[in-house]
Amino acid sequence: MEKRMGFIGLGEMGLPMAKNLMKAGYELNVFDMDKRPLMELEKLGAHVLGSSKEVARSSKIVIVMVRTVEQVKEVIAGKEGVLTGAAGSSIILIMSTIDPGTAQEMSRLAAEKGVMVLDCPVSGARQGAEAATLTIMVGGPEAVFKGCKPILEVLGKNIFYLGESGMGESAKLINNLLLLINMSAAYEAVSLAKKAGVKMDELFDLIKVSTGNSWIIEHWDMVTKWKDQYVEGGTLDLIYKDIKLTLAMGESLKAPLHLSSLCTQLVRY
Repeated sequence: MEKRMGFIGLGEMGLPMAKNLMKAGYELNVFDMDKRPLMELEKLGAHVLGSSKEVARSSKIVIVMVRTVEQVKEVIAGKEGVLTGAAGSSIILIMSTIDPGTAQEMSRLAAEKGVMVLDCPVSGARQGAEAATLTIMVGGPEAVFKGCKPILEVLGKNIFYLGESGMGESAKLINNLLLLINMSAAYEAVSLAKKAGVKMDELFDLIKVSTGNSWIIEHWDMVTKWKDQYVEGGTLDLIYKDIKLTLAMGESLKAPLHLSSLCTQLVRY
């Protein structure tokens, strides 16, 4: 397995993921518009480059972990994007959460240059990125997945291969649909409990061993910080970015998403 690779996008999730790869012995070529994480990784031995194109020129495998669909398109297919510098038989791992259609579009564009793409978004928040316990959902050529699996196993604990291009992104959006609905339900339950005078500590202990339990309840202290310590562009904004993609996916497939539509109006502010 190639031990030198590129990593583009070093934000809340990307930075700890990059650090874990370096701890595992991978040599990284890195790029981000924000210079702070670049300086931090450079001190650890990473090679800081000036563009996505330069990263691709120096790396057979490139991980993309930027925030938005538009950023993924620019990083991969833009004027200074990965595809302008990548050699044939290179591999791009799109670990950002985007819509499956864009993942498929990037795969088609890459294939024209002999470059292979896996969409492999992650679940587990920053906590999972730091602990290398992420769940990773993968779509794309199975042979490429098998070859890249050792890399993914450095970053995550649960790796799922879901089939052709776009399937990883589809699974991630479905997972985040449930996350937001569960979060909205939990806030509603807590509001009722407070008005009813139920002791919250006892209530949460009860729920954790009962049928109302969920990942949201298990991580309630962290979840409430997303709202109570809201930061523009933080975890809560990413969840809402994802639900917009999910609703668009439902619209394209003519699948009704009633609760998802309602939850876009809840919890955020």
